[in-house]
Amino acid sequence: MAFIGFAIGITSPRTQRSWGAGFAATLGLVVFIVYYGIFSIGMALADGGKIHVGLALWLPNILASIVAAILVRKITSEQWQSVSEGVFSAISRVFRGVRRRFKSS
Repeated sequence: MAFIGFAIGITSPRTQRSWGAGFAATLGLVVFIVYYGIFSIGMALADGGKIHVGLALWLPNILASIVAAILVRKITSEQWQSVSEGVFSAISRVFRGVRRRFKSS
């Protein structure tokens, strides 16, 4: 989880000024909620006997490690702007789409 935060936290100065610290806190909360959701789904599958309990406990850690490895690899290849800019541009597209739908209503 720390490596995911590290990779997403590196942003260009221009982006930092436009989004601010509140966005960073919100993004951290979203990452935690997704992690906990995956953990809960894994435990529900283990309770139902669909997967082994050990796999259910390690599933969110394995997925977080894979995501962290991908993001850290982008940082080490000096594509760090693509990580932060990609997250910010995806969120901007979502907000623009929601805004258009409310304006047309």
